[in-house]
Amino acid sequence: MLRITNGPQALILGIFAGIGLARAPHAEPLPLSQAPAEATLRCTEAVSGITTVSGMPAGTGFASAYNPQAWSGYLFAHRVFAAPSAAHPLAIEPHPDWGVTADRPWRPHRTTADRLDALPGIDGRLILSHNGEHGVPFRWTIEEGTQLSRTQQGMLQPPDRDADHGPRLLDYLRGARTHESASAASGFRPRASRQGDIVHSRIWHVGRPAAEYADKSYREFAARHANRPAMLYVGGNDGMLHGFAAATGEEIIAYVPQGVYRHLPLLADHAYTHRYLVDGSPFTGDADLGTTLGAPAWKTLLMGTLGAGGPGYFLLDVTDPGSDRFRESLATDLVVMDRTDGSDPDIGHIFAHPTPSEANARRTLQITRTNNRRWAAIVGNGYNSRRERPVLLVQYLDGLRELLKMEAVPTGPEEPGNGLSAPQFLDVNGDGIPDFVYAGDLQGNLWKFDIAAASDSRWHVANQGAALYSAARDGRPQPITAAPVLRVHPQAGGLLVAFGTGRALTDADRSDHSVQSVYAIMDYTRYALAGQGADQGKVVIDASLPRRPTAPRSRSELMEQKLRDGDRPAGPSYGSVQSTPFAYCVETPCSADQRKGWYVDLPQSRERVLQSLRFPDGGQVLEIISQVPAQPSSAKAPQASPATAPALAQPCEDVPGSARTYRTWIHIATGAPSQARTMDADGDGRITADDGHVVRSTAPAHEIRLTTRTGEKRIGLDGQGDTTSSIPTIMLRPGWRHLK
Repeated sequence: MLRITNGPQALILGIFAGIGLARAPHAEPLPLSQAPAEATLRCTEAVSGITTVSGMPAGTGFASAYNPQAWSGYLFAHRVFAAPSAAHPLAIEPHPDWGVTADRPWRPHRTTADRLDALPGIDGRLILSHNGEHGVPFRWTIEEGTQLSRTQQGMLQPPDRDADHGPRLLDYLRGARTHESASAASGFRPRASRQGDIVHSRIWHVGRPAAEYADKSYREFAARHANRPAMLYVGGNDGMLHGFAAATGEEIIAYVPQGVYRHLPLLADHAYTHRYLVDGSPFTGDADLGTTLGAPAWKTLLMGTLGAGGPGYFLLDVTDPGSDRFRESLATDLVVMDRTDGSDPDIGHIFAHPTPSEANARRTLQITRTNNRRWAAIVGNGYNSRRERPVLLVQYLDGLRELLKMEAVPTGPEEPGNGLSAPQFLDVNGDGIPDFVYAGDLQGNLWKFDIAAASDSRWHVANQGAALYSAARDGRPQPITAAPVLRVHPQAGGLLVAFGTGRALTDADRSDHSVQSVYAIMDYTRYALAGQGADQGKVVIDASLPRRPTAPRSRSELMEQKLRDGDRPAGPSYGSVQSTPFAYCVETPCSADQRKGWYVDLPQSRERVLQSLRFPDGGQVLEIISQVPAQPSSAKAPQASPATAPALAQPCEDVPGSARTYRTWIHIATGAPSQARTMDADGDGRITADDGHVVRSTAPAHEIRLTTRTGEKRIGLDGQGDTTSSIPTIMLRPGWRHLK
């Protein structure tokens, strides 16, 4: 969230960042959750994500990986430290607190799967679920009123099986190995591990409460939980969200959403082909669920989604991990809600990643206090809902926990499966409460939602209900799937909204050669504080300036900038920006040489932006990560033995070199390069005049970043490293009056 009254804050040390290629979760016209695994999965173990961690000891980080031969997965811990080599500025080793496995030289890290597989039994695992009414233990038999619903039990107990099939299957899903058998007639599918594969879900780390709210009650809450155990949460395609102790990798809790039950029997089938289940990326936030101002009740809530596994989301209370409150008898308290049953026609497959605060990377913006003094989780409704329309979901967390929907109505032709993507938040008056929300959809529409009023009955789609901008090239919409980013323009007196376009939601998307782009457009809205009435003291739109420009309607009102890639047959490839200076329109009528922002087309075939842009130094220079998806080869997976998994029916190797990732640096206000040199192009570990004015390079698909006061040192999973510099900028600290 851009808080207008506060400028960027200090760098966070010891950061791990994953810039992994988004994988194709489904193939049309199948529903997302019924598609097989995408064809780019390799036939060996592969790292699927690296988490972003702050608040841990410097140089600590975590990664997830999976094995598509066995459809197993795990997390492991790293220790990272600076190395003297310029070509290899960082070194990685297994974290000693998690342990080392000596008999596996190719993967010496001791993993979460190692710990789960070493358990002598399954009875001690805390696994919860939701029976359609409230939280319950994930067990077959328990006292009346706290067990699975009859419908859920029926999904696990087909009528043509013996009466013990359902209980045995549930024990199998909990991790029991006794009923695994190479014969389909006598048992369930053998597994290589109790832990299933992790493909798209990003690891979320949560330690002590760190939202830094000013309320006295919050400070007391944070002090009480200052020493609570740090946790790692991640979704798995074994049908569970897992919570692991960050210190050791031990599983503390797991959760089975109600939306995955109909697919759970497939996990035990000897003819199993891969299916996404709990595939979304979880995040946490602190919220006051007290019903009165005099009785605060702060909690740390986790929001999880199924991603490609299905529609919906769920919320858990993860305030006290490892305490006596983490037990089965409190399942009704720990499971706050579950909306994954597919009954709501406006809730689709939510792929959105967490939107962190720039000033505090440990705080997510989606869980927030709102202007009606209530707490809510605010997310886009995702894709492929039954109504196929973009909707901002405001899920209240207190009171009756009702769901408020803010529908955006596109004016162009409908896009099948359309929905709202990840949101970004704007706090105009600096009170820590979002006043406006920006989010895109698959039709290329950028929407702005006004949630500044004191009553949600007056919340609405801004810009008179129309999209703020519609991204298109040659008449073809350019989908927006990542959250935009925001910056106050230092001279023009408006807000720059920057975003990239592109999607990777179907198998067909990977072969799509449509040109995608990066945009930075002006939102010229001026604001004031209401002096009277029901919204006194709240932010309102100031319409008193009749000559104020409107947002751009098309590319013709933007300046085109151009990216140029270098030609290098091997190793890193570098590129530059060919920029054209321009002046911003500040009042109507705009002159012929004035523009309302800029755009740049991505130069590589099939290149697209699948994650939010970022400001590494909290300044004005954008770091743009873009990807060219891999093209599958015709190679088939090797025949798997019954001890691991059945043979894969789809290709599992990519055409070598077909997947590429690029990093580009552009100033958000000008669309031009930064005046400072930013990249170590010659690989000597220093940024000097010898590096030239390079602003674009190839990058690893996954990398680890260690942020220092002079720049970032990075290492990819291929062992290659690079260095980027801190970018000198003027830190803007404008108040809301700068927007009037």
